[in-house]
Amino acid sequence: MKDDGGDVNRFPSAALPLHSHCSSSKWAASNRNISSDYAYPNNPILPQPLSDLRSFPQGNKNCYTLRPAAGNASLYLIRASFFYANYDGLNAPPQFDLYLDANLWLTVKFSNTSDIVTSETVSFASSEAIYVCLVNIGVGIPFISALELRPLNSSTYDSEYGKSASLLLFQRLNVGSIEGSVEPLQRNVSRKFNISWNGSQISGPFSPLYLYAATISNSKALVGGEHRIMIYKTADSALPPILNAVEIYMARLLDELLTNSEDVNALLSVKTTYQIKKNWAGDPCGPKKYPWEGLTCNYGSSIPPHVIYLNLSSSKLNGAITAALVELSSLESLDLSNNSLTGPVPEFLEELKNLKYLDLRGNNLSGAVPKALLERSNVGSLTLSVDEQNLCGSASCKRKKGIIIPIVSSLSSVMALCAALVVLWKLRRKWKSGTGSPNEEGRYLASEKRHFTYPEVVSMTNNFQTVIGKGGFGDVYLGIMNEGTQVAVKMLSASSSQGLREFRTEAELLMRIHHKNLASFIGYCDESNKMVLIYEYLAKGNLKNYLSDSDSRSLSWESRLRIAIDAAQG
Repeated sequence: MKDDGGDVNRFPSAALPLHSHCSSSKWAASNRNISSDYAYPNNPILPQPLSDLRSFPQGNKNCYTLRPAAGNASLYLIRASFFYANYDGLNAPPQFDLYLDANLWLTVKFSNTSDIVTSETVSFASSEAIYVCLVNIGVGIPFISALELRPLNSSTYDSEYGKSASLLLFQRLNVGSIEGSVEPLQRNVSRKFNISWNGSQISGPFSPLYLYAATISNSKALVGGEHRIMIYKTADSALPPILNAVEIYMARLLDELLTNSEDVNALLSVKTTYQIKKNWAGDPCGPKKYPWEGLTCNYGSSIPPHVIYLNLSSSKLNGAITAALVELSSLESLDLSNNSLTGPVPEFLEELKNLKYLDLRGNNLSGAVPKALLERSNVGSLTLSVDEQNLCGSASCKRKKGIIIPIVSSLSSVMALCAALVVLWKLRRKWKSGTGSPNEEGRYLASEKRHFTYPEVVSMTNNFQTVIGKGGFGDVYLGIMNEGTQVAVKMLSASSSQGLREFRTEAELLMRIHHKNLASFIGYCDESNKMVLIYEYLAKGNLKNYLSDSDSRSLSWESRLRIAIDAAQG
């Protein structure tokens, strides 16, 4: 037997005391012995399976996965036992929840340190696996002493609810037997009796057969504040009723369904392929409050939940992207960023028709991005995040760069020339009208723009940690302002081939020129030899990136022409 999401080997029908069948767990489950004050020989009548236990100090949900030989749709009795016995020396019995599959079975509570809590439930297996989970609710560390699983005859425990409810044992009475041999009934002597509930007959007349065990059960739930069950002989019975045992169960509806089986199989395959170390235990989507880490599910009232969000970012994945992900047919968001995945972006990801967000950044992927994904990204139905240095559009991977470069370069040159002429013309008009005048150091300052101190620049760039570009003036850094706005921070380098004068000219242009296709100027820093420009951060790259052959997000000629016209109009 394994815990915390592991499997229990298939078995026929035996009790499973945890102390002898559990292997060690990667989730740091701990095998503990109870205090000697409560163990043998101080407690000679203590059942041997209760002499030790397994505790779960880590994780909110820790599970046993039972895989019985009879499989799906079979009926089982499941018994869980808990004996605290001050095993941790704290004299503080814990309190925690016990779940069967995705539904609450019991809140385990102890009246004192010597209290033994045992609970039994009769339930159908709704899948190939049965999950028994202990959930930490913040009142001590969950533990379990013994877990038993036994197959049952479904006709014996038939109920009007069928497979939509489990039966929780309320009380069991063992009436016992008398000494002496079993004697057959004399001829013409009968034993018949009826069973009534609150004065109403619910079963009978019944006549037991000689040397045969028989069970009488009531499939219809008895609802009421008081229950009086009577066994009485019929008018024509010569002998009184006989009774060996009585069991009373409470019906508990199974409101939460298990995760869609295809999703479960897909996730287990992903877990095995990448050896995922997350605490993926029990049912992926259930209980609702405790889904697997990195998962979000949608829940319907009558259909099994599906996984719609899977976040495996920074999970140490390596190798190719597994095809098992395609089985998550309802997936809307897939984050595989910041791993060590290799190979191409597989075309089978196109089959995820509900996918709206795909993040593949921070991997070692290469080759072409599938055409269908690019098309969905271009029309806005998919947010696609990939690294540009190793990936390319499916069409651009096949182009001959000798053909496209002259065309793009010519268009880029025309656009740059148009933009430069417009800028110079506007500056000339403003200078002639006297709207701009140099200060005592020959600089043009825009009073409406914010001035930043150099320490503020150091803070917003986290000491110039992330370089996002390079130019003739120096490096461009990513910055984050106090309100969370991302900005681009260009700093004049001491080794720059262009001087302070040219740098200040660029600052003046950014201060005075506003265009919808140009980055907005935000502010500046000018302290002694520290000259910094701060402007709008272009999260999707610049125009050069879009026009280059290496970029996967190719622009249509119509888009290119529109950009050229906009630049020329100013």
